[in-house]
Amino acid sequence: MCQGKVIPRVEEELGPDQTSRGLRFSDKRNIVCPWHGWEFDIESGRHCGDPKYRLRPVDVRVRDNRVYVSVPAEN
Repeated sequence: MCQGKVIPRVEEELGPDQTSRGLRFSDKRNIVCPWHGWEFDIESGRHCGDPKYRLRPVDVRVRDNRVYVSVPAEN
């Protein structure tokens, strides 16, 4: 996801009878993999279509206007 794009989530608005009233942009954000097109909720890391898939969380800190990311070593 290192080169993923952060985009507004597209949601379908449903009427009381569950018919579609069209698509709209949400206040929620997704990150999209540039190679596979998979979208993940940027806050939970869960895949939007199948929540059993999830991104591995990493520790991110901002200090002195710099962003530091701690990535755990692979075993």
